Amino acid sequence: MIRVARSSKATAKVGAVAVTLSAFVPNPYVVGDAFAQATAADTMNVTAKIVNPLNIQEGGFQDLNFGSFAIAGTGSFLIKSGSTASISKGFTIGGATAGTALISAPKSATFTLSIPTFQGGASIPLTISGGGASSKTLICKSILLKAKSGITGVTGVFKNGQGMIKTIKVTNTANTGRVYAGARLIFDANQVEGTYVGTYTMRITF
Repeated sequence: MIRVARSSKATAKVGAVAVTLSAFVPNPYVVGDAFAQATAADTMNVTAKIVNPLNIQEGGFQDLNFGSFAIAGTGSFLIKSGSTASISKGFTIGGATAGTALISAPKSATFTLSIPTFQGGASIPLTISGGGASSKTLICKSILLKAKSGITGVTGVFKNGQGMIKTIKVTNTANTGRVYAGARLIFDANQVEGTYVGTYTMRITF
């Protein structure tokens, strides 16, 4: 609450300099040596709003997709940030694409990206309908991030026990940055044919 009282003195402030102006004004309420004081007051409002300027969305944006591939034994499939794909003990058929993410944050504010699953020492499972058995589960062992535009400090690898990248900054005036997301997938020789799906959470924190 702020109170403002009117008087015959006015103070003007510019930066850190204050100037007080005063002038003699005849007061019709003066009676001898006694003063009849006139005052006025009102209640003023003070408002503040706290917002969350951080946001991350899997898009603007394209999902991370290993596409279709055939296997010839136990091996791995790597999609690098930028959609370069390579596979051991198998053959790519098509459709492999790195993901992209749009990150919103105040320009030059330092923040952290993390994947709780990897921080907790686990990997990301992809399962087929009725999954549970190893033959019906693929394992995503790591997520690879790389700056695409408007962001710095984001390039790095999330993996088991290493689930955080620090000191990231958005650098453009639109307060948004884009990143590529690649990954490494592990498969067994007896993997069941079909479409496997998995999810993970990426967190952004000041």
